[in-house]
Amino acid sequence: MRIFVSSTFADLGEHRAAVIRSLLQLGHEVVAMEYFTAETAPPVETVLKKLAPCQAYLGVFAWRYGYVPEALPPDAPASAVPGETSITHLEYLAAKDSGKEILAFLLEETAPWPPRLIDAFTVDADHAGQPLADRLDRIRDLRRDLQSERLVAYFTTPTDLEARVTAAVSNLGTSLGVRTNLVHLTQPVSVVADSSMSHMIRQEIEAAAVSGQRVTTIDIDSVWWMTRLYYLAALAREFTAIERIVIVDRDRFVGSVSVSSVIQRLDQFGPQFATFEAALRPGPAGFLDLGRALNDAEQTWGPLFPNEAVNSVRVTRPNLDAWFGDAVVAGAIDVAQIDQTTLLEVLRIMSYPMDLVPISATIDDVPDDPTSSLWAQAPVTLIDKRALNDQLAQLYLAELMDRARLR
Repeated sequence: MRIFVSSTFADLGEHRAAVIRSLLQLGHEVVAMEYFTAETAPPVETVLKKLAPCQAYLGVFAWRYGYVPEALPPDAPASAVPGETSITHLEYLAAKDSGKEILAFLLEETAPWPPRLIDAFTVDADHAGQPLADRLDRIRDLRRDLQSERLVAYFTTPTDLEARVTAAVSNLGTSLGVRTNLVHLTQPVSVVADSSMSHMIRQEIEAAAVSGQRVTTIDIDSVWWMTRLYYLAALAREFTAIERIVIVDRDRFVGSVSVSSVIQRLDQFGPQFATFEAALRPGPAGFLDLGRALNDAEQTWGPLFPNEAVNSVRVTRPNLDAWFGDAVVAGAIDVAQIDQTTLLEVLRIMSYPMDLVPISATIDDVPDDPTSSLWAQAPVTLIDKRALNDQLAQLYLAELMDRARLR
């Protein structure tokens, strides 16, 4: 990962060295002023150009606001003010505006610090003509903004900072791994309750056959019949790579169930289900005309379920309990923030009994339907545990190789 290191220099030189040493030992690429070569561009343009390709920004802040340029380039953040915003502050604003990963470390307020390294006591070219109170107010305001906008860490000494950077950056790598392996959930299939086959199921199957997606989502806030759930599962197993059906009620996670469980459990409700499934095995091996196969499926389905709108049972949370029981996975792993996934949360993900792991930001204390064991949860996403495991293994091997080179 390419990481931009930002701080004032004169007061935090030893701390910067500790940060850079830590990042290099972890195998990351460091972008810092220590490595800038002499250029004709003004300093502000230089730092913005160096920051742009970085994946992450790491800022260290004590009690100096830093040099304030009188002019800013056209690509400077809109919130930066010429003659008022320091280069250090500008770097943070640019990282925030571009959506980079941000790690911020603040000197603990109770930590001993030489007065000569505090803006209110310092007279130098960085703050020429500024009242003493203004100097201290600006760094205080920046620290306050960081504390309100970010989950910051506090340090006391260079050694303490080095340890905290090592832990935070390692955790960031894990979080990026989690986010990289989020499984894309399509928009929930919405079915109109009528006696004809919904074109939206067909569109979902056609899209999944092209994309290779492993999950589809249905929204039971709209009218879903048991027969339509079976129809979707049967087509998904025969013509796509879809493994699980995620069930939501508007934007609330209800649960997920495997395609095979839907077919096996609903087969018992009538011989016509098995008859339809048997009809979905057409054509020579290795060849499939999906459009024709779906046309055939619709023509087979109609005579088997002639009064579907009248006779079919609606998909509800209690019915899901009754039909599938333990086959419905209703519990998602509670992760406070996907972008700050902790090692403990990753361990919980890796120990989950399925390859596609449901992740929820929060879980309601009270179920929407007390008669059902399927508790409503916050909007959910899925993690591909196999892909995450492979990525973490690759990161571990890369770290071992980096350590071997350092020796």
